[in-house]
Amino acid sequence: MEVVALHLAEEALRLTRQSDRDLFGRSAFNRFYYATFLIVRSQLHASIGNFPTTHSAIPEFLTGSVTRELSKGAQYAKRADDAELSKLCSRARTATKNLADILRTGYSVRVIADYKPEILIEFENVESFGLNTVLISEAKAWPHKALAMSVTLSSAWKQLHA
Repeated sequence: MEVVALHLAEEALRLTRQSDRDLFGRSAFNRFYYATFLIVRSQLHASIGNFPTTHSAIPEFLTGSVTRELSKGAQYAKRADDAELSKLCSRARTATKNLADILRTGYSVRVIADYKPEILIEFENVESFGLNTVLISEAKAWPHKALAMSVTLSSAWKQLHA
């Protein structure tokens, strides 16, 4: 999915007709979001039980249930003098918040890209464009960031539930 998104972003910058550029740019944002969503789902669905199935429910699940469980795990690790697990839980809580933020932003931009054609893609220069204050460079980073955060979260979760 990410490969498709990269191609669409490159095409949006290469094309000359504004309407074509807008369509390719919208599709690029859409595909970057779905690449991110699929990474999160594949990394976390297997390790975290009751993982939500709807896009909009995942950020709330992460910042709610998952964060509470990680906080409990960190407290348990401190009582057990397990400094490594305590640090891992702390990193995972930060990753969880940041991951939820990325998913919220990505979902919001995807909805605009798909359902609000009146909000046009804004081309900053020959190398960049944005949609509703989100630059394509930020969207390009979502999958990589989501993978790193998901791995951290999954690792902490597995250790807490071993």
